[in-house]
Amino acid sequence: EADADANAKTRSTSDPRPPDCQGSRVSSITLGDGSVVELGASIIYEGNKLVVEMMDGDPTHLKKSRPMGAGKKHEKEGSEDESTKSSEKEKREPSGMGIYHGNGEWLLNTSFLSSYPNWLRKSILEPLFFLWRYNFDYFRLDGAVKRAVRSFDLVYDLLNDTKHEVTYFQSPEDMWEAMGLRSSAGISFHDLLDGLGMYRDAALELESSGEVGNGWWDWRKWIPGMGCMRAELVSAIALNTYNQDLNQMNGLVGLVAYVPVGGRLFSVEGGNHQLMESALRQSRRIYDDSTCKPKQRIRRLRKKITAVVAGETSMELYADEESLGKFDVVILAAPLQQSRIQFLVESPMGLDGAVLHEMPLGGTIENLDSDDSPMSNVATNEHGHRSFASSLPQSAIVPYTSVVTTVVSNATLNASHFGLPADGPWPRSILVSERGRALEGITTLTILSAEGGLVKT
Repeated sequence: EADADANAKTRSTSDPRPPDCQGSRVSSITLGDGSVVELGASIIYEGNKLVVEMMDGDPTHLKKSRPMGAGKKHEKEGSEDESTKSSEKEKREPSGMGIYHGNGEWLLNTSFLSSYPNWLRKSILEPLFFLWRYNFDYFRLDGAVKRAVRSFDLVYDLLNDTKHEVTYFQSPEDMWEAMGLRSSAGISFHDLLDGLGMYRDAALELESSGEVGNGWWDWRKWIPGMGCMRAELVSAIALNTYNQDLNQMNGLVGLVAYVPVGGRLFSVEGGNHQLMESALRQSRRIYDDSTCKPKQRIRRLRKKITAVVAGETSMELYADEESLGKFDVVILAAPLQQSRIQFLVESPMGLDGAVLHEMPLGGTIENLDSDDSPMSNVATNEHGHRSFASSLPQSAIVPYTSVVTTVVSNATLNASHFGLPADGPWPRSILVSERGRALEGITTLTILSAEGGLVKT
């Protein structure tokens, strides 16, 4: 196995990220006081069985911590006085969440509940607030998410079953079909929500016809405290998770984004990059305990893979001009369109090995034209073989949405810019609506520590 560290040659000596960082998805930075701030995926849902099983297999190095916090790498138990100080500090920290609409307007802000004890606020007051505001839609979406999770859980049974052909899939669509999720994956999230009968307030959407709600009979407009769950909570979560609106993502992705709302969450103490380190340790331990020979089957190479050259029986990896060895199988654990790797193939049948051609990553298919067809002499390669490359699947060519994470310390937030009183409470997690993103240029803002001015956006 070869591990490609994309940052190996581009890291600055002042880069605060761990030197064994595996990529932006699991990157983190360590602050001067030892606190670790995630830059990529900062929270994990306890229903993610693959991650949970990995943590159970390495309890010494992988420990759970509070989600979305600036966790310490090595937290030590303090005295009773230190615990009291920590409790007092938590009382001064922001709490709750808000959805910012731009221009000092808020669609939602639960920070007014911050004066209540945490247990009362989280277990009773906030749930009641959301139930009142979103009523029937809250249950409609919650039911759809639970059904999707039950279907998705089948994937773990399928992956563990290696005795039947149903375990192996030709495409993601085939896998969704086996789990009963094909229809959700084939429509936009907006269309799925329409199918659930969820209320829609087009006035809160940037791309809309201007029609509001359900017309003059819209009862939500006449009851105080009512809101549009689709335009507020659901849209804000989608923007926060994927930086995409409800038309840009399919229904299955949208449901997955909403799963953490009703589930138990955690972070990995010291940073999610430790999952990659643990995977290598656990794999090495499995081989060490096995009867496989030779024992040195797992090697970690801190190199940036630049090319893969396929021969008749193996594939050779290169880091610039350096050969990293030949392998029977090469697995690219990264988006193909962002890997910046050349995939090449040697000339077949022992011809000039110095001549390399572009590898047909989608495979090849035979030219089925008859010999007297006008195309029979056209659709051939340079060796006269009547075959040509198949097109790549959509998942391998679709562009990715970029997300940039910024961490600021010793920051002072301007309350008047957000339409908040100078001495009033702030929500800890600030999400944005479609208009809020367009006006502010951000998808989320989290106050990790008000005392230290630590803000992540």
